[in-house]
Amino acid sequence: MPNGMFERERQESYPRRVRGALAALPRRYIVLLLLAVTLLVPYPTTVVPEWRIRVVGRDDMPLSGEPVRETWQDYSLEGESHEEELSTDRDGLVVFRERKIWAPLLMRVAFTSCAAVSTLAHGSMGPHAWVMAPRHSLSCNECYYRPGRPLPAELRIKD
Repeated sequence: MPNGMFERERQESYPRRVRGALAALPRRYIVLLLLAVTLLVPYPTTVVPEWRIRVVGRDDMPLSGEPVRETWQDYSLEGESHEEELSTDRDGLVVFRERKIWAPLLMRVAFTSCAAVSTLAHGSMGPHAWVMAPRHSLSCNECYYRPGRPLPAELRIKD
């Protein structure tokens, strides 16, 4: 037989072998295996969606080349915050990409429990994010992200 036929035969029989091996296991081992996979395999959660924000001066004109910093953290899933600084384009626009975190169910339960306890001492829970122009003072009623609400679309420089 040519080598290609052996390879095809090996590929076709692999799923059958796996099914056979699983069928041979006692049910309690299969349940434990499924539980382990459920608890330990990470899956994604969006912390902050893509954020498009325009930076304007007091005269309502867009500011180009202005550094803008986004800071974000999901207090229920991680212990440290993250930052990225980008510069505005010629139209005063900056776009921060969507922020995701990958975490397994076991870690989610542990971190959320710790975050819940820390709220007793002024801790926080859930996703938090905000933007700022580090070289200026700002006039922005809500320069932060709140899940379920629209993201602020404008950052106004006061000085």
